[in-house]
Amino acid sequence: LRTDVTVTEADLLAVNGSAAHVTMAGVRTNISAALRYLSRWIGGAGAVAIDALMEDAATVEISRAQLWQWIACRTRLAEGPTITREFVTEMIDAEAARLAATGWDTAEHLAAAVDVLTHAALEETLPSFFTPYAYVKYLTEASVRARGEITKDDLRRSEDVAV
Repeated sequence: LRTDVTVTEADLLAVNGSAAHVTMAGVRTNISAALRYLSRWIGGAGAVAIDALMEDAATVEISRAQLWQWIACRTRLAEGPTITREFVTEMIDAEAARLAATGWDTAEHLAAAVDVLTHAALEETLPSFFTPYAYVKYLTEASVRARGEITKDDLRRSEDVAV
């Protein structure tokens, strides 16, 4: 502890004077990192090198929570547009197409990544984590995998699947 420094709750919450803005590049980075990690995670990887950084599930959690928050707060980008579900959906589709063109992963894994990110970031209410949905939709044994719409009971089943 430093006795010469005093920090208050107000200091921690203050953003006055901050030059930080949400940008199109920031939204694209969140979407790209989440899709790239998710596609490889669905393929069995626990950590993935993305842009010379080792990323894991926390990357997706941060990215999808930021996207959801920006949508919920109707955040305006530095470039002007307001972030909406439709806007993010279009960006997800565009980034998935770009990744497919670069051969990042299989079409099946990229489609699953789009599905998981869409569920985890674009729902009306922010899901607690992306993993329960992904487990029951893509990673459980085929005999217990959910088909069609995922229900709350399906998500609870993900807790019963033994590894």
